[in-house]
Order: sequence, then structure tokens, then C-alpha cells
Amino acid sequence: NHFFAIFGDPQNGNCEQQIPGDVVTFRIYDDVITDQQAALLWSRVQTAPDDMPKADLVDVVFNADGTAQDVSDAHRTIDYYSNASLSTYWSEQYGRYVARNTCGWAAKNTGHYRISYANDDDFWNKLADGYTMEATVMTTEKGSSEAKWIASHQSGGPGGLMVSSSGNIAFLPHTGGYRWAQYSEWATDVYYHLVGVYDKDSTKAYLYINGQLMGEADAPGTLTKPTSNTQNHFFAIFGDPQNGNCEQQIPGDIVSFRMYDAPLSADQVSLLWEGSKPLPVEKVKLISDISYLASVPAKASGIYPIMATGFEEGDMIEFAPATGVDAQTVCNTVTLTETGATVTLPEDLATGSYTISVVRGDEVQTIGNAAFTVTDTMPSAEIIAHRGYWDTDDNAQNSRASIQKAQELGVYGAETDVWITTDGELMINHDASRSGVRIENSTYEQCKDLTLSNGETMPRLDDFLQMLAESDSPTKLIIEIKSHTDEERTCEAAIKSMQKVKEYGVEDKVEYIAFSATACERLINLDENATVAYLNGDLTPAELSEKGYSGLDYSYSVMNSNPTWYAQAHELGLTVNVWTVSDNASIVTYIVNGADFITTDTPVEGMMIKNYFDINR
Repeated sequence: NHFFAIFGDPQNGNCEQQIPGDVVTFRIYDDVITDQQAALLWSRVQTAPDDMPKADLVDVVFNADGTAQDVSDAHRTIDYYSNASLSTYWSEQYGRYVARNTCGWAAKNTGHYRISYANDDDFWNKLADGYTMEATVMTTEKGSSEAKWIASHQSGGPGGLMVSSSGNIAFLPHTGGYRWAQYSEWATDVYYHLVGVYDKDSTKAYLYINGQLMGEADAPGTLTKPTSNTQNHFFAIFGDPQNGNCEQQIPGDIVSFRMYDAPLSADQVSLLWEGSKPLPVEKVKLISDISYLASVPAKASGIYPIMATGFEEGDMIEFAPATGVDAQTVCNTVTLTETGATVTLPEDLATGSYTISVVRGDEVQTIGNAAFTVTDTMPSAEIIAHRGYWDTDDNAQNSRASIQKAQELGVYGAETDVWITTDGELMINHDASRSGVRIENSTYEQCKDLTLSNGETMPRLDDFLQMLAESDSPTKLIIEIKSHTDEERTCEAAIKSMQKVKEYGVEDKVEYIAFSATACERLINLDENATVAYLNGDLTPAELSEKGYSGLDYSYSVMNSNPTWYAQAHELGLTVNVWTVSDNASIVTYIVNGADFITTDTPVEGMMIKNYFDINR
């Protein structure tokens, strides 16, 4: 008799006292809810069923085992592409399982879901005459390229809910051109209820956020399918189709996804928002300012770092297996560090996703999910602070303080940028101009008193070289020779930089990079022992090796397009640096791919990752 009977009451293993009528929902909460919470529960169900739009095209529900199902009347197939980065967990806020992806920003071919409409003319026709897509989403970071929660694009496509390369949330149908309904003010680690409406009759696209119209765009023309290749005819949940694969993936959560066979009105969207508000669950906060490795190779019983403030002696970290992991929940005591704490991973660690929580007595704070891929070998890479370590109080990019902070942190290198004035002084600045003064067309006198955001005056290369000469820090200076208007001026800056380095006797603490192949090769000819790497991305490893380069120093987008260059470079004795990579998941990804160096705007997190790999090798 120890069971709850829905439509009745237990009696000797049977069911009695049954009641005629309907049961719409039934939930049990492991807590005594407040009046406010009860009122919110009521607000979810008080709308008359006839007034609430029905998701008749797709209504996605995520399951405890990581899979998903369509509970709309269409019952469409949802294909589950499992990966350690993808898991589901129970959300008390939403009273349902939520999907979480710990992939890097704009990652490719990690865990995701697909809803195909290939050869489904009925589905397509329902989209083509106007439709609405609704999702509750959150992202854990922002990147500098497009990334998508749910999309079906590729040279066309019915639409998507995404983040643009300019950092805007956008709804993007293609009606002979992409129609950008977008909004810029949003934050990471915050849930948003997004609704995209394509209204064919009014030729408009609308973006609603939390029930309010926040963006619109003209959408003339006819909805266009993605490329003629039907392998791209699907909606990707956590990404966008690409030649049968999934790209531009987004790290974070998707709570729900629904589609409606009509362009919903503003009043109807408001009803959707009212029915999607989260419960005001009170959260325990034991630690704050948290940074952790959400997707990494790992060893059983390895050492795992968590950067945060507020850890105390005796705190424990709980590792609770999430989707599809055959392992036991483990709770291990932390070791306090200067930046947070470390903890020993479970002895029976299995590949998959784990929910990580801090436990202090009876209090528990869930940090989030981490995807571990069990391995016997660990990669290794060095960290280079992009324009120095400047993201601190009273600091600025390419400042003297940023170089000193990089030296104190102990990174492999601090990257900086060099221009030459008309009278031959080597000045440090990223952009060609500061405060309206164009450096390469100005004298030292015109540049020397220009100030940085922290109040310092613009440094000379001499200032940084003097700091190298006087410091015991192993941190190197990675000198980027900026591309001047005239190639010979670029080469002049390169040659004089090398002369200065030799003058200060710090050749072993300096490396050179440039977008100009001519400038790089002048340096190689002047000193065959100098470390010189090329930035522009248009030369293969074989071409670089033939010309005497030490390595390639290419953007992550170049390396994404040429994944075989890691191995080719190493076979030729060249090093590989990838820039500028600043989120934890992407730093891990490029190190795993084979990068020897990572140039980053987040060197503290970069050093945490480097140290994690080093200590577990």
C-alpha cells in the first residue's frame, strides 16, 4: 500500500475511492513552499485553456536519461546526439528536467538534439505561412562569434534563437535574406524566456524577451530552406546544422523549446511568459565568484581545481553522476588554495557529466555540471597574457602594471604591441592611434604624454625591456610588430625592436610575432636563433618551416578551419599558438587539440587550466 494512487487510494495493493474527473498535473516538492511560491504556482494554471496557445508543431521535454521527447500532438522524433558535454538535471525552479551543454563557445559536434523536417512538406508548409518559436534559455558565457541555442540555418533556413557576433540575442528567419530581430542588453547565467515570431502576412519578424517586444525586423519575401542538401533540414537544439553536422554551439541551459503553427500576438506571448516564470527558489550561497572546468579530460582520483571566494576548512565537494553515468555519488574534502580550493576526483570516475555541489554541514550549494572524459594521458600548454595581465584594479592593457602583473602571475609570456614614431622611438599601443594621435605619423614628443585608462603614460619598448632585465620572473615578452601603413616602416620597427632587445641583453626573454611575413623574415635573417612566429594564417606549416619560422601563431578561427595543422606543425618541429581564447571550455579544447601556447585575456583561468593538466600528468 506504499504508493500514491492518481485517481484513487491504495487498498491491499488495489485502488479504491476513485474519483470521476480530470487530473491535469501532479507535483510534490521537497519543502514547505511560501505564500509567494503558492501564488506563482496558481498563476501557472489559472489561465483558461482556450486562451493559452498550444504548441502544435513541437513541444520538447527533456528526460532524466538525457534524451528528449516531443509531447505535442505531432510527436516528432527528437534524435539525441550524446556527448560528455551534454546532460540533463532536475530544476527546482522550473519543475522539470533541463538540458545543459558545457561545450566551448561556438563549439562543433558536441552533444545536441535534432528535429528533422527533411522530406516533411507538411511541417515546412506550416512554417512557411508564419510560425512562432519559444524557448527558455541561459548561457554561461559570451563569445566573439555567433552561437545558437536552437537554429536551422545554412544559406537559408526557417530561423533560430541565437547570439550574434556582435553579442545580441536574435531571432533570425531567412526570407530571401536573414532578418535580424535582436536585442543587446542581456547577461550570462540569467534565464530568459525568448519568443521569435515570423509573420508572413505583415512581413515582420519579432523578438520577445520575458513577455516584452524587444526587437523587430522587416521580413519580406518567402521563407527559404537551408541549402538544397536535405542533410541540413533539421532544427538543432544547442547549435545549427552544417553539412549534416552541428556547429556554432552554445554553452548553457535550455529549459524548454516549443513551436506554434501561427504568428502569435503580443497578448498570446504574454500568456506564454506568465506560464513559464520560474519558481522563486531560495538558493544557498556558500561560495561566490566561481570559475571551474566544465568540460575536461580527467583521471580517476585526479586533482580538480575550483576558483572561488568563500571556501572554508572542512568544506566538501559532492560529485553526483548525471545523465548516463554508471558511478556512485562521492563527497570529498577540499584543500584550500590562494584562488579557491582543489578536491580529489572520484576513484570510480567514469566518462560523463556530474553535478558538482559544495557541502558545508547541512547546507548544499550546487555549482553546476562538469563533463569529464576519462583518459590516461594529459596534454600540456603554456599561457600567454594578451596585452599583459590587465584585468585587475587600476590596470590597463599594454601598461607597465599589466606586464608586472603577468610576471607576478608567472605566465609563459606577456604579449605586447610595438609601433615606431617618425623619429624612431618604439611605442607600446594596440591601436594605431590614441586620443586622436596616430603613432606612426607622430613624434615621440607627441606620444609620450598620452595616457592609458589607469593613468600611466604610453610606455616605450625600453620600459618593458628594462622590466625584463631587472626581473627574476621567467615571463617572456612576446613582441608583436604592428603592421604600419608602409611595409618598410613595419620592417624598420621590427629591426629596431630586435636591436633594442640585444641592447638590454634579454634575447632569451623575448619572442617576436607579426602579421607581416616580410617583417618576420627580416628578423629570421638577422638572427637565426630568434623565436619568430607568423600571425596572418595564410601560410601552411610546411611553408613556414621552409622559411625558417619557429612556429605559427594563428587565430582560433584559422585553426578551426585547418585542424590538421597541429600535427603537421609538430612533425616539422614548429610550435602552435592559438589566439585569442578567453573562455575556460575553449582554452581546454585548443590545448586538447594540440596547441603549445594559448594567448588569452583571462590568464588567471588559463593558468588554472595549465596547472590542472600539469599536476595530473
